[in-house]
Amino acid sequence: MMDQFVKVGIDRDVVGYSSLLDGYCKSGEMEKALGLMEIMRSERVWPDIVSYNTLINGYCRKREFDSANRFMAEISDDAKNSVVSDVNEADDNVTEGLDLEPNLITHTTLISGYCKSQGLDEALVLFKEMVKSGFLPDVVTYSSLLNGLCKSGRLLDGKVVFREMEKQMVVNGITFDLFVCTILMDGLFKAGKAAEAEEMFRILLELRLVPNHITYSALIDGRCKVGDIVVAESVIREMESKLVAPNAIAYSSIINGHTKNEMMSRGIEANQFILDAFVNYFRASGNIEEAEDLFNDMMQRGICPDLVNYTSLMDGLFKAGKESSAVKLAEEMTQRNLGFDIVAYNVFINGFLKLGKSDEAHSIYIGMRE
Repeated sequence: MMDQFVKVGIDRDVVGYSSLLDGYCKSGEMEKALGLMEIMRSERVWPDIVSYNTLINGYCRKREFDSANRFMAEISDDAKNSVVSDVNEADDNVTEGLDLEPNLITHTTLISGYCKSQGLDEALVLFKEMVKSGFLPDVVTYSSLLNGLCKSGRLLDGKVVFREMEKQMVVNGITFDLFVCTILMDGLFKAGKAAEAEEMFRILLELRLVPNHITYSALIDGRCKVGDIVVAESVIREMESKLVAPNAIAYSSIINGHTKNEMMSRGIEANQFILDAFVNYFRASGNIEEAEDLFNDMMQRGICPDLVNYTSLMDGLFKAGKESSAVKLAEEMTQRNLGFDIVAYNVFINGFLKLGKSDEAHSIYIGMRE
């Protein structure tokens, strides 16, 4: 073991051991992690709080909470043992373990682990114990609790935690972040409280937080669930205008809002926007063949794709390595006199460049300048 440390350039101190410990825990090799802790003690390299937090996180990832709690309880005992041992041997490092106590990260790690494993009652109990012990929860602690509670439909408990966070925001300077606001907004939508969810979106804008694709996707999904497809579509357009790329969840929400069968059976107008939503959804989820089939099907039904529709599908074809299909689509665009805008040219040029065909890309660029 020591020879391996030297070979890879890791110091034989608590930092070096903790690095190796972190690797074992992330790969789920907890027996090796425990063995390493014993080696540390035998070498009189006492595990610090980072070592213990790493080990506790490893057990949380494997959902072995009894072991995680056991090691949390052992932290103070280990500190006492390290001090007694050092005092008996009159070592220079006598007080190395004196300050070893569970810290905020220790508690937050366990709370997050419980929340991810549906152990919300245990997480709330630990949260209350942590506060009683004098620890001030940070935004990570609150985010973990809110995420778990809202995803489990326990919105009332989530709002209690949120109100507590609001108090801490004033008293101790804890600030809302985008993740927290998005979690609560999504939870409110899922609980059928669309007005409150919209208010949360307004609040995050007032806090000068910049919505990302996750925030927008939650807003789109929420509006679709209450049947407000028009607003959901406007959010998609807003994202595009702000250069925030909609993801598969956003497109999936639009599609679920008015599925193909519903559109055809109820006579809902199928338009280019809906076609683009379908195409982008299939493209984002890696089903480019389905996107092609849908594209052709809609044309047969009399829906004439526009420049945006063609460009979206062409981009997906290039990314899927279907160069010939992309070129064929470009020729079809020309035949229909749709022309190429700057976005379409960029898709075409980048498509050839990613395929290693710089000559073709250069030719297109020259033609574009002419």
